Amino acid sequence: MLPICGMALDMSQRTGDRSILALAHGYVAAGLLMTGRQPEALTHQQEEIAMHRASGDRFGEMRAIGNMNLTLSSLKRFSEALAGARTQLEIAREIASPVGERHALMSIGIAQHGLGNLPAAIEAFAEFQVLARDADDAMHECEALMGIGLVHVEQHDPASAIKVLQVALARSRETRSLAVEPKILARLGQAMRLHGDLREALDHSRKALILAREVGDGYSLGLAQAELAALGGVSREGGSAGAEGEEEVDAVGHG
Repeated sequence: MLPICGMALDMSQRTGDRSILALAHGYVAAGLLMTGRQPEALTHQQEEIAMHRASGDRFGEMRAIGNMNLTLSSLKRFSEALAGARTQLEIAREIASPVGERHALMSIGIAQHGLGNLPAAIEAFAEFQVLARDADDAMHECEALMGIGLVHVEQHDPASAIKVLQVALARSRETRSLAVEPKILARLGQAMRLHGDLREALDHSRKALILAREVGDGYSLGLAQAELAALGGVSREGGSAGAEGEEEVDAVGHG
């Protein structure tokens, strides 16, 4: 993919058309992200933003800033991501883009979480969740609820995390949002383990593992495997996850 994107960028530079150049930089950035080359992708995302600004394309600029914010957060450059997300939110409201507004609030929540500003993160995720719910955007509503749940975990309040994540799970099943269900199950397993509900944690982590394999979700698969390993450690230290939990952990460790 990258050689083709590079050729497209070379051709676009020869035309001098800023809109085409912006598109080409975006394609190259996407290709680099697919191969884990975030710093290089970031350079092309910044070029894409510059081209959109130069051509006066506010929607394109907003969308490109959103992509850049996620890359910055993946690099743990949360202060820059927060500044970008605030700009994204400003543009989204200026051009009346509900989708852009939701994505900006998501990025603000992620950045505030990364910076350790937990109340501010919950505020952003809560606003994101309301907008997603009102737009009948179930997948992003679930993502927002997961964000809130994760913050509660960091606040050492697994009981509140469980309540929020159970709402997310019910919503994902109601709308058949399989793309997010394995992750919700894994996060529920984590919150339940921290709350001391080891058998429930084991059950949810197993379900997360199975569903993640079915849908090919490598990220959620990793979360589920980590939780099963943690549960095995708790069990060996005198918890009550049971022998079945240790057998599942052994199977994952050798699979």
